[in-house]
Amino acid sequence: MEQWLGESLAGALDDAKVVNTAHEAIIEVDHFLPDLLVADFNLPNGNILELLHELQSFEDLRQIPVIILADDEKIRQPDLVELNVKKVLQKQKFTPADLGNEVAKWQ
Repeated sequence: MEQWLGESLAGALDDAKVVNTAHEAIIEVDHFLPDLLVADFNLPNGNILELLHELQSFEDLRQIPVIILADDEKIRQPDLVELNVKKVLQKQKFTPADLGNEVAKWQ
């Protein structure tokens, strides 16, 4: 997924960073404040909700818009709006072009 995601975002973003875990993401945002976070809901050792709650605890990070890639159709954007989730894309249904279009909305 990481390689495919990086390749999909490369055309939409000039400076996309790809990390594998929530811990790596926290370290990365200390050095690189992203304009947008695109993340798989399921992360090694947890899920994206833990990362988003952590980001909400920092004033400069809580405004980062988030796009989530999810396997479970029960995960819906309106349920996550307080975590600044702008879109949930169902993995079974979206294409790289769909992801690129969503990312382009936040540039």
